[in-house]
Amino acid sequence: MKVAYQQRMCNGEMLNKEHIKGKVGELFALLYLLLKGYKPIALNDKTSGIESDLIAVKGQNIIICEVKWRKNQAKAHQAIHPNQRKRLKRKLRILQKTYPDKNLSIHLMLICPTPPFIEHITNPF
Repeated sequence: MKVAYQQRMCNGEMLNKEHIKGKVGELFALLYLLLKGYKPIALNDKTSGIESDLIAVKGQNIIICEVKWRKNQAKAHQAIHPNQRKRLKRKLRILQKTYPDKNLSIHLMLICPTPPFIEHITNPF
């Protein structure tokens, strides 16, 4: 018999086990980027209805970072669906209008419990 785990509220939304793992993955990605010299601009930003996990800046570079936590790197790579790629590219075009003097790019942070724990991919598509 499976034991149900308790769901908790966070900012008015119910959290399940996978959602919590995703939030922890976003925290790992944020810490990783801070150590690389990036400064966060937004977390879970929803610009024009397009959500991104993390937006950060380092000098003249702004990155839109999508974070995926999976059991292994292969599953993490498969987690980026074509529709999500299109949305991230659309968000990049929208943000280029807001920050015309900055270099914008999309980054992926793939996180898993086995080495390599974090894979940071720049301009994945």
